[in-house]
Amino acid sequence: MRESNFTTDVMKSLRRVGAWAYKIPDAPSSKITGLRFTISKPCDIVACIDGKFIAIETKFKKKFAALSVRDMQDSQLVNLTNVLKNDGIALVFLGIKERGKKTKLLIYDWQTLGSRFAKNESIAAKELREHEFIEADEEGLFDLTEWKEWL
Repeated sequence: MRESNFTTDVMKSLRRVGAWAYKIPDAPSSKITGLRFTISKPCDIVACIDGKFIAIETKFKKKFAALSVRDMQDSQLVNLTNVLKNDGIALVFLGIKERGKKTKLLIYDWQTLGSRFAKNESIAAKELREHEFIEADEEGLFDLTEWKEWL
């Protein structure tokens, strides 16, 4: 599985609980005088549910490995923080799929995660393992019913 497949599963899961959700397309990269150039984007998904604006950055790992600020692009750090400053909800949806197991979804509130990243603190693999998660169902989707109530 790739991050793009995980993001698609997140999109379907959001829609299944009644959210409007839009995946911001990745900009095509091009060669400009030998340099690779890619336009940055604010996050992977923007959504609205029950009148609440949500910005979601998706990350995907094939094992429980530390999550740190190095996993984020500068534009993601800035824009997730700006969403919070404007009373929106900013989240990181981390998918972890170990070989032979179902994908686990760990949801992190950017207010907490962003402040840790600002101090250059990472989330160790052990802490990720202990974090509450939602396991994918047989279709590869996540039951976001309880998460929706948390909002």
